[in-house]
Amino acid sequence: MLHRALHEDGADAGLHGGQEAAIIFRRSVGMHIDFCAGILTCLENGQIRSAFSLLRTSLELTTKFSWLQSNYKMHLSKYLEGNTPNVKAMMHHLGWDREYIDFYTPLCAYVHGDYGISNITKFITHDPSQASFYAEVYTLPHEKKFVVIDDHPKKTLIKMYGPIIGLKTFDSTITTLMRGSGKYADAFRWWPHPKVIDWFNVQTKSQEHETHFLWSSEKQRLAICLVEGKYK
Repeated sequence: MLHRALHEDGADAGLHGGQEAAIIFRRSVGMHIDFCAGILTCLENGQIRSAFSLLRTSLELTTKFSWLQSNYKMHLSKYLEGNTPNVKAMMHHLGWDREYIDFYTPLCAYVHGDYGISNITKFITHDPSQASFYAEVYTLPHEKKFVVIDDHPKKTLIKMYGPIIGLKTFDSTITTLMRGSGKYADAFRWWPHPKVIDWFNVQTKSQEHETHFLWSSEKQRLAICLVEGKYK
């Protein structure tokens, strides 16, 4: 999808900005390609914090690009100078307040080492024989019990967090592409196979109670959604 968009003429139609807009679009797509490759590598190695960190950067790229697209002529100079508003302000401008509250804020807390959620990759047991070399082992006061806090195995971490990281990565990248290509984005060659996009639409709707997806609002910018009611 990203590689096709990178080389597809006119895929930057949503920016209405000529050659400079085409360069900005291609560079943004290129960065997403790098982020996706990095996220995949991290997931394959069970490096969840690193995967979430790259996802956060991908989401920030999507936010800056979408903010630029929302008023290309007015925002271009600030974008090129690196003087864009902070992420909270840009997401508010884009109508993404729930994304900021429900996903971006806890994502930042985790990748920045917030102690309060530093245990999401760990499990607790009372059996010291199950402890790895790096496990935290404590004894309970006045009791002959151990508390062992250890990291989940790599396969378990991938199973626990791989699906949501994958969905949110796709959510971020397709938002950038849709913003870049405009309301007829689904007419471009980069648009995912119908079975893929239909599956993604179902997955996002089924998980809306757990987290937010940009797709839920961004799809409404598509002509096929506005006119034909597709992806409702």
